[in-house]
Amino acid sequence: MESALEVIIGYGGNYYLDRPTKEHSMKTSLKTLVTTTVLMTYMFSALGSVFAQPDPSLDPISPSSIDPERELVITDLSVIEHPILTDPTSDTPYWTFKYLMEQMSTNQDTSQFVQTWLEQWLVDQPVGFGNSPARTSMQELVIDPWLEASGGNELDLTIAPFKLLAIVNRMDMRSFDCEDIYSAGEGRFVFAVLDENGQQLGGGFTAIFEYNLAATNFNQLKQWALRWHELGQFPIGTDTYIKKLSIITRKFTDAYLDFSALPAGRPLISSHLNQLRTNEIGLARPWELREFALDTDSGSLIQTPVAQTPDFNFFNGTQLGRMIMGFIVNSGMEIPPSVLGSAAPTPFGVPWEPENVSSQARHLFAVNTCNGCHQVETDTPFVHIGIPSNNNLPTSLGNPAFLSGFMTGIEVQDPVDPTIIRSFNDIERRRVDFAELLFYISQGIPGPCDQPMSSPRTH
Repeated sequence: MESALEVIIGYGGNYYLDRPTKEHSMKTSLKTLVTTTVLMTYMFSALGSVFAQPDPSLDPISPSSIDPERELVITDLSVIEHPILTDPTSDTPYWTFKYLMEQMSTNQDTSQFVQTWLEQWLVDQPVGFGNSPARTSMQELVIDPWLEASGGNELDLTIAPFKLLAIVNRMDMRSFDCEDIYSAGEGRFVFAVLDENGQQLGGGFTAIFEYNLAATNFNQLKQWALRWHELGQFPIGTDTYIKKLSIITRKFTDAYLDFSALPAGRPLISSHLNQLRTNEIGLARPWELREFALDTDSGSLIQTPVAQTPDFNFFNGTQLGRMIMGFIVNSGMEIPPSVLGSAAPTPFGVPWEPENVSSQARHLFAVNTCNGCHQVETDTPFVHIGIPSNNNLPTSLGNPAFLSGFMTGIEVQDPVDPTIIRSFNDIERRRVDFAELLFYISQGIPGPCDQPMSSPRTH
């Protein structure tokens, strides 16, 4: 069993600083990587800090007081297949693809909003460095069968081929410094895309809705933590548990009035969505990850460059690209937005190999990319949460969603240097992190601001 310290720094003995949410994108570093041996900080001194420092004389909160299945990664079928909240025809379909898209599309026609999103796969998308080629089978495998089942005119969202797999607490992605709190982290919904027969689409296709847990002061951060932790007091699936969880999720999924950019005193209807990510091989080979965000002008869900992931074909497939990436990694600089890929193709067994870097620096860079995290760096079969192999589809999942070894605990041989073995257990790491957060909150602070935050990457 790994110690608490080993779990916290379990990624090869390193901390990973995650990117801030969109509200703070101009104020903090974008997904900066730091090692514990260097112990780089946000450069905020504890002197003059708005927040006090932790009292070292107090006993920490034990991670054993955190129930991951009820508070962190919720996959129990009593929740994921709740007969009312996951029924798109009910009066309270709060955990359905339909409801989430309705809240996201605000004053637009939601069926057209969804179809416009899906049709982006039908044409090349040069949204970052390089280009993500069209995957035109989206039309015949997803759009056309859905339209036909809907009567041919518009997509009927009550029969959306999206199956809920998990609801996830990612408060480990919170963002703060010595003076301000910017975000309490993320809340996520993970869906699987199904074919016209209600089975897994091809080799797999998941869509993850990733929402900001809005917090700009200590009390808001505290309330998010206490709400999630309170779930551990109730048996999972009971009426009380379901009610408490639905209150939490609606606080980040529901549209809200945004008063931050008032045109002539009129608030905007907005969404807490940070991004929507897809991971699939159901449309074409190889596995590919894409990222989408709400366009501030049109309100549409549009493809954007993938976070922390340079264009794979050039920066890993050519010597010049590997040399450039080696320079970036060795310099300790952020991954420049100008090199981020349009998508993240993930060929089996092909690691990131920037030139002239140490094994540890290579791993730190690679495990923070979309394609590294979802394949060779963590020995993951491309998805961390997926449809269980033993299922009862189309009627039911039959069993809780599949969780990768990276999530539940695994030892992985370095894909470039086989003499190096690394241990991963991300659920346990999140459990320790959440216990730490609750401990700091009990002292009236968000955490120590004179050392790196222990929140790991964006994924």
